[in-house]
Amino acid sequence: TLEARDLLQKTNEKRETKLCQGTLSMYLAVTLGDYKTYRQLSKEFVNLKESCGNAAFRKLVELSLATIDTGMLAPQLAPEWLRKGDVQDLVAGEKTFALYQQAKYLQSIGAYEQMFILCRTILSLTGQKGCFTITEIYMKILCALACTRQGSLGNAEEWLLSALEPALNYGFIMPFAENLYSLGMFMQHILEKYYPEQVETITKLGEKIWKNWVGFHNYYTEEKVTL
Repeated sequence: TLEARDLLQKTNEKRETKLCQGTLSMYLAVTLGDYKTYRQLSKEFVNLKESCGNAAFRKLVELSLATIDTGMLAPQLAPEWLRKGDVQDLVAGEKTFALYQQAKYLQSIGAYEQMFILCRTILSLTGQKGCFTITEIYMKILCALACTRQGSLGNAEEWLLSALEPALNYGFIMPFAENLYSLGMFMQHILEKYYPEQVETITKLGEKIWKNWVGFHNYYTEEKVTL
């Protein structure tokens, strides 16, 4: 893998491409519990934000950093514009991803009804029959989560299955492993009922991911979440 500095300072790629690569690498570093790489990348992102004179691109850098903050369920670290959903100066694809991160922020403060309304609205406006995006899968999982918190388990099952079916057809299990503990026994029940062959794989991956994200949360927020 490239060093963090090389990744963000390569001159033969557009800065948006480098930003996307850096965001994915930073997210993977947290998932794998790689503190060294995360610190390198986050430092480079902060330097990039401070040296950028373009307001829209600076917001993209903040969005990349917020991807980790919302993943750690650390709402106090999210930028003000993201909390408010101020995405008007972003382009279409960027807006959708930013609004998903706003939904993660709402999850982190327990605003499940608002989170559900936001995700459902975005899905109704952006969804296309016969195809799906990664962000849509994650939003459907959040809709399922909101329904479980509201006691509507039938609707939660429908939302979760609408995410599981297309994703598992392509072997894409990461979103479900990441949300294993958020959905708790409900996720376990649905997997055992419809996809029993996936239970062990998703559970083992989910346990590893949760352990590392909790470790980052506790380290960077000085709060203590236990397993």
